[in-house]
This record gives sequence, C-alpha cells and structure tokens, in this order.
Amino acid sequence: MNKISKKEVCLSYLKKYAEKDLNNIEKMFSEDIVLRDWKLRVEGIKNALAETRKNFKNADTIEIEVLSTYKTKTP
Repeated sequence: MNKISKKEVCLSYLKKYAEKDLNNIEKMFSEDIVLRDWKLRVEGIKNALAETRKNFKNADTIEIEVLSTYKTKTP
C-alpha cells in the first residue's frame, strides 16, 4: 500500500477546497481537528465543517494557485 505524502494531502485539500467539495474535505478532517488561519481558530470537526461551509457560501468561486511548495528537513 502506498503512503500518501503530506504534500499530496495538502494539495488534495486545496483542490477540494477550490471545488467547494465539502464531502471529501470532511473525510480529510479528524474529530479533533484544529482549523486555523490569519482570522480565526476553531476546534472540532463540527466547528471546522461549519466554518468551511460558511466560507463556501460566502464565495461565488474559489481559485487557488499553488506557486510552490517547501519541505523542511526532518531530523
């Protein structure tokens, strides 16, 4: 079984977010998720889904262009 990299998970999340695909985003969230950005911080899957749903409702479209990714060296 192939393990998906953190980069692939991140890019997949951004793709699903841009598509406003709440069903697949929900599958990526754990029960104890902490969703945080420059404006807010919410804890728990119900709160994270509610915030994501609100963002989707407030935006006609969402366009995300990943310009580059960076990987830090782990010890």
